[in-house]
Amino acid sequence: MRTLRHLLVLAGLVMAALSFGALRAEDDKHKALVGKPAPEIAAGDVNINGKAMKLSDYKGKVVLVDFWAVWCGPCIAGMPTLREWQDEYKDKGLVVLGVTELEGKYGSFDKEKGRPVMMKGATKEQEEEMLKGFVEYHKLNYPIVGLSKKNAEAAFDAYGADAIPLAVLINRKGEVALIKVGTSPENKKALKAEIEKLLGEE
Repeated sequence: MRTLRHLLVLAGLVMAALSFGALRAEDDKHKALVGKPAPEIAAGDVNINGKAMKLSDYKGKVVLVDFWAVWCGPCIAGMPTLREWQDEYKDKGLVVLGVTELEGKYGSFDKEKGRPVMMKGATKEQEEEMLKGFVEYHKLNYPIVGLSKKNAEAAFDAYGADAIPLAVLINRKGEVALIKVGTSPENKKALKAEIEKLLGEE
Protein backbone atom coordinates (compact mmCIF):
# COMPACT_ATOMS: atom_id res chain seq x y z
CA MET A 1 0.00 0.00 0.00
CA ARG A 2 2.81 2.39 0.90
CA THR A 3 4.50 1.63 -2.44
CA LEU A 4 1.26 2.46 -4.28
CA ARG A 5 0.97 5.76 -2.41
CA HIS A 6 4.58 6.56 -3.24
CA LEU A 7 3.95 5.78 -6.91
CA LEU A 8 0.85 8.00 -6.95
CA VAL A 9 2.74 10.85 -5.31
CA LEU A 10 5.60 10.39 -7.77
CA ALA A 11 3.18 10.35 -10.70
CA GLY A 12 1.60 13.56 -9.40
CA LEU A 13 5.00 15.23 -9.10
CA VAL A 14 5.93 14.15 -12.63
CA MET A 15 2.66 15.54 -14.02
CA ALA A 16 3.17 18.81 -12.13
CA ALA A 17 6.72 19.09 -13.45
CA LEU A 18 5.55 18.43 -17.01
CA SER A 19 2.78 21.03 -16.69
CA PHE A 20 5.19 23.57 -15.23
CA GLY A 21 7.63 22.83 -18.05
CA ALA A 22 4.90 23.34 -20.65
CA LEU A 23 3.87 26.64 -19.06
CA ARG A 24 7.49 27.82 -18.95
CA ALA A 25 7.98 26.89 -22.61
CA GLU A 26 4.80 28.76 -23.54
CA ASP A 27 5.85 31.80 -21.49
CA ASP A 28 9.31 31.77 -23.09
CA LYS A 29 7.71 31.67 -26.54
CA HIS A 30 5.55 34.68 -25.68
CA LYS A 31 8.54 36.66 -24.38
CA ALA A 32 10.49 35.82 -27.55
CA LEU A 33 7.70 37.29 -29.71
CA VAL A 34 7.61 40.68 -27.97
CA GLY A 35 9.32 43.37 -30.05
CA LYS A 36 9.32 41.16 -33.16
CA PRO A 37 7.13 41.42 -36.29
CA ALA A 38 3.80 39.77 -35.59
CA PRO A 39 3.47 36.40 -37.37
CA GLU A 40 0.94 36.55 -40.19
CA ILE A 41 -2.62 35.37 -39.60
CA ALA A 42 -4.44 34.32 -42.77
CA ALA A 43 -7.67 35.94 -43.89
CA GLY A 44 -10.64 34.06 -42.49
CA ASP A 45 -12.54 31.34 -44.28
CA VAL A 46 -15.49 32.83 -42.41
CA ASN A 47 -15.60 36.53 -41.51
CA ILE A 48 -18.21 38.20 -39.31
CA ASN A 49 -18.34 42.00 -38.81
CA GLY A 50 -15.84 42.65 -41.56
CA LYS A 51 -14.37 41.51 -44.85
CA ALA A 52 -11.62 38.91 -45.28
CA MET A 53 -8.31 40.53 -44.30
CA LYS A 54 -4.91 39.18 -43.29
CA LEU A 55 -3.40 40.48 -40.06
CA SER A 56 -0.81 42.45 -42.05
CA ASP A 57 -3.63 44.37 -43.75
CA TYR A 58 -4.21 46.14 -40.42
CA LYS A 59 -0.73 47.65 -40.31
CA GLY A 60 -0.98 51.25 -39.13
CA LYS A 61 -3.61 50.26 -36.55
CA VAL A 62 -3.12 49.02 -33.02
CA VAL A 63 -4.51 45.46 -33.10
CA LEU A 64 -5.64 43.34 -30.18
CA VAL A 65 -5.84 39.74 -31.40
CA ASP A 66 -8.05 37.58 -29.19
CA PHE A 67 -7.57 33.82 -29.66
CA TRP A 68 -10.78 32.16 -28.47
CA ALA A 69 -13.29 29.31 -28.95
CA VAL A 70 -17.08 29.09 -28.71
CA TRP A 71 -16.81 26.40 -25.98
CA CYS A 72 -14.40 28.45 -23.82
CA GLY A 73 -16.13 29.96 -20.78
CA PRO A 74 -13.27 32.33 -19.83
CA CYS A 75 -13.15 33.53 -23.46
CA ILE A 76 -16.84 34.44 -23.33
CA ALA A 77 -16.40 36.07 -19.91
CA GLY A 78 -13.80 38.43 -21.39
CA MET A 79 -15.88 39.52 -24.37
CA PRO A 80 -17.73 42.42 -22.68
CA THR A 81 -14.34 44.04 -22.00
CA LEU A 82 -13.32 43.58 -25.64
CA ARG A 83 -16.62 45.17 -26.75
CA GLU A 84 -15.98 48.13 -24.47
CA TRP A 85 -12.44 48.64 -25.77
CA GLN A 86 -13.60 48.42 -29.38
CA ASP A 87 -16.20 51.12 -28.69
CA GLU A 88 -13.88 53.30 -26.61
CA TYR A 89 -10.80 53.20 -28.83
CA LYS A 90 -11.84 52.35 -32.40
CA ASP A 91 -11.85 56.02 -33.49
CA LYS A 92 -8.31 56.37 -32.13
CA GLY A 93 -7.02 53.44 -34.19
CA LEU A 94 -7.70 50.22 -32.24
CA VAL A 95 -8.99 47.06 -33.92
CA VAL A 96 -10.05 44.11 -31.78
CA LEU A 97 -9.75 40.93 -33.87
CA GLY A 98 -11.29 37.70 -32.62
CA VAL A 99 -9.58 34.60 -34.07
CA THR A 100 -11.10 31.13 -33.73
CA GLU A 101 -10.97 27.75 -35.45
CA LEU A 102 -13.72 26.25 -37.59
CA GLU A 103 -13.84 22.91 -35.80
CA GLY A 104 -16.53 21.23 -37.89
CA LYS A 105 -18.62 20.25 -34.88
CA TYR A 106 -21.07 23.11 -34.29
CA GLY A 107 -23.87 23.47 -36.85
CA SER A 108 -26.15 26.13 -35.35
CA PHE A 109 -26.64 28.42 -32.37
CA ASP A 110 -29.43 28.01 -29.81
CA LYS A 111 -30.41 31.58 -28.93
CA GLU A 112 -32.70 30.49 -26.10
CA LYS A 113 -29.95 28.56 -24.32
CA GLY A 114 -27.21 30.91 -25.53
CA ARG A 115 -24.87 28.22 -26.80
CA PRO A 116 -23.78 26.49 -30.01
CA VAL A 117 -25.40 23.21 -30.99
CA MET A 118 -23.09 20.28 -31.67
CA MET A 119 -23.31 18.71 -35.10
CA LYS A 120 -20.76 16.17 -36.27
CA GLY A 121 -19.29 17.12 -39.63
CA ALA A 122 -20.79 20.61 -39.72
CA THR A 123 -20.09 22.38 -43.01
CA LYS A 124 -18.36 25.74 -43.30
CA GLU A 125 -21.71 27.32 -44.16
CA GLN A 126 -23.34 25.83 -41.05
CA GLU A 127 -20.46 27.00 -38.87
CA GLU A 128 -20.78 30.48 -40.37
CA GLU A 129 -24.45 30.57 -39.38
CA MET A 130 -23.49 29.34 -35.89
CA LEU A 131 -20.88 32.10 -35.56
CA LYS A 132 -23.36 34.71 -36.77
CA GLY A 133 -25.77 33.57 -34.06
CA PHE A 134 -22.98 33.63 -31.45
CA VAL A 135 -21.88 37.15 -32.45
CA GLU A 136 -25.46 38.44 -32.39
CA TYR A 137 -26.22 36.82 -29.02
CA HIS A 138 -23.08 38.23 -27.38
CA LYS A 139 -23.42 41.59 -29.19
CA LEU A 140 -19.85 41.45 -30.51
CA ASN A 141 -18.93 44.64 -32.36
CA TYR A 142 -15.48 43.68 -33.68
CA PRO A 143 -14.29 41.46 -36.54
CA ILE A 144 -14.50 37.71 -35.93
CA VAL A 145 -12.27 35.50 -38.07
CA GLY A 146 -13.02 31.79 -38.46
CA LEU A 147 -9.96 29.91 -39.72
CA SER A 148 -9.73 26.49 -41.35
CA LYS A 149 -8.02 23.81 -39.27
CA LYS A 150 -4.75 24.26 -41.20
CA ASN A 151 -4.68 28.06 -40.89
CA ALA A 152 -5.83 27.95 -37.25
CA GLU A 153 -3.08 25.50 -36.29
CA ALA A 154 -0.50 27.76 -37.97
CA ALA A 155 -1.76 30.89 -36.18
CA PHE A 156 -2.27 29.32 -32.75
CA ASP A 157 1.15 27.67 -32.92
CA ALA A 158 2.92 30.84 -34.10
CA TYR A 159 1.63 32.73 -31.05
CA GLY A 160 1.91 29.89 -28.54
CA ALA A 161 -1.86 29.88 -28.01
CA ASP A 162 -1.93 26.58 -26.14
CA ALA A 163 -4.19 28.14 -23.51
CA ILE A 164 -7.07 30.50 -24.33
CA PRO A 165 -8.17 33.21 -24.20
CA LEU A 166 -4.86 34.60 -25.39
CA ALA A 167 -4.60 38.34 -26.05
CA VAL A 168 -1.85 39.60 -28.35
CA LEU A 169 -1.38 43.35 -28.62
CA ILE A 170 0.31 44.59 -31.80
CA ASN A 171 1.58 48.13 -32.40
CA ARG A 172 1.08 50.29 -35.48
CA LYS A 173 4.34 49.00 -36.98
CA GLY A 174 3.05 45.44 -36.87
CA GLU A 175 5.22 44.36 -33.92
CA VAL A 176 4.09 42.32 -30.93
CA ALA A 177 3.94 44.59 -27.88
CA LEU A 178 2.29 42.46 -25.17
CA ILE A 179 0.85 38.97 -24.71
CA LYS A 180 -1.47 37.93 -21.88
CA VAL A 181 -3.18 34.61 -21.14
CA GLY A 182 -6.55 34.73 -19.37
CA THR A 183 -8.90 37.49 -18.27
CA SER A 184 -7.66 38.34 -14.78
CA PRO A 185 -8.10 41.92 -13.51
CA GLU A 186 -4.31 42.32 -13.66
CA ASN A 187 -4.25 41.29 -17.33
CA LYS A 188 -7.09 43.66 -18.21
CA LYS A 189 -5.33 46.53 -16.47
CA ALA A 190 -2.02 45.80 -18.22
CA LEU A 191 -3.68 45.47 -21.64
CA LYS A 192 -5.68 48.68 -21.28
CA ALA A 193 -2.61 50.64 -20.20
CA GLU A 194 -0.61 49.29 -23.15
CA ILE A 195 -3.46 50.01 -25.59
CA GLU A 196 -3.54 53.65 -24.47
CA LYS A 197 0.24 53.89 -24.71
CA LEU A 198 0.36 52.41 -28.21
CA LEU A 199 -2.50 54.56 -29.46
CA GLY A 200 -0.51 57.62 -28.41
CA GLU A 201 2.46 56.59 -30.54
CA GLU A 202 2.83 57.51 -34.20
